[in-house]
Amino acid sequence: MISLFVILGVLLAGLVLWLFMQNRSATVECKKTIHAPIQKVFQEVVDFKNAKEWYPWIKYEPKARISLSQKTDAVGSFYQWAGKWIGSGKLTNKNISLHASVEQELEFIKPWKSKSVVRWHFAEEKGQTEVTWAMEWKVPFFLGFLAPKIAKNLEMDLGMGLDFLAMRLDPNFPPYSIKFIGESRTESILSLSMPFHTHVSEISASCQKACVAMESYIEKEKLGLNRFFIRYNKTDTKTMNMEYDVCYAIKHSPKNPLPEGVYLTKIPSFHFVKTLFIGDYKYFNKAWHGAMTFSKMAFKNRIAFQKPGYEFYLTDPIETAPKDYQTEIWLTLKK
Repeated sequence: MISLFVILGVLLAGLVLWLFMQNRSATVECKKTIHAPIQKVFQEVVDFKNAKEWYPWIKYEPKARISLSQKTDAVGSFYQWAGKWIGSGKLTNKNISLHASVEQELEFIKPWKSKSVVRWHFAEEKGQTEVTWAMEWKVPFFLGFLAPKIAKNLEMDLGMGLDFLAMRLDPNFPPYSIKFIGESRTESILSLSMPFHTHVSEISASCQKACVAMESYIEKEKLGLNRFFIRYNKTDTKTMNMEYDVCYAIKHSPKNPLPEGVYLTKIPSFHFVKTLFIGDYKYFNKAWHGAMTFSKMAFKNRIAFQKPGYEFYLTDPIETAPKDYQTEIWLTLKK
C-alpha cells in the first residue's frame, strides 16, 4: 500500500512539473488595412463609447452588462463588462500616443483572474490606415497546455474584431454578421445525400457535382425540394480533410431507383445550437469559429462533438448578392 502511495505521489509530482514547464505566455497579433483616415480609426479605438459595436466578444453575449468611465477616450478611461458566458473583466487605457499607438491593460476577473497587455499601432499611407492589434497574455499554470489552442482562437477573435471595426469606418468593406440564435429543435429530415471525402477547398466543387446528380431527379420525381444542406461527419483539423454529405431535404420518398452515388436517409429529430451567418462565404470560417466559441460558452458539456455539424443554405447564391447570403450553422446537442 505504501508503494502505491509513493507511485501516485511521483506521478502527481511529475504532472505538476509538466504543467509548470508548459509555455503559458504568448503574443497574438493581427493586422488590417482600413480605408479610412488615421484620425478616424484611432479615435474609434481609443474611445470606449463605441466598443460594444465592434468588440468581438460582446457579440457572444449582447446582454452582458457594460459600464464605462465618465471620460471614455483618455488615459485611465475604462471599459468594464460582466456576463454569464463571457465572464467579467476590465480594459483600461494606460498610454496613448496621438494617432500612433495605444497601450491598454486587460484584467480578467472571471472565469479566472489574469492580466494581459493590449497594444494598438496605427500607420497611415495614402489615406488608408494599417491597424495592428496585439495582445500579450498569460494563462494560469494548470491551463498552460491549452495555450496554443487559446492563441489560435484569440487570433480568430481579433481578426473578427478588426473586420467589425472596418465595417464601421469603411462603407466599401463587405459587410457580414454572425447572430447566435441559441437552442432549437428540428423534426426528422428526409433527404437525398451524396457522400464525399475531400479537402475543405473542394467542397464547392462537390456541391456542384451533387446538384447535377440530384436536382433534376428531385424535380422529375416530384419529391418536393425543401432545403439544401451539408452534413459534416468527420474533420481532420490538421489537414482539413473532411468526410461530409451534400444533401437535399425532400418532402416525399422516391419510388424509382436513385441516381448513382446518391442514397436516401432519414435524420432523426434532434436538438441543436443555431447560428445565422449573413454575408460572403469567404468569411465563413469566422462564422464557424464564432458558432463553436458561442456553443462552448453557452452550452458547455452539452455539445455533442462526435455528432455531425450542419450548414443549411437559406438563399440561392445564383439569385442573391454575396453580402446577402444567409446560412445557418447547426451544432448537435446531447440528449
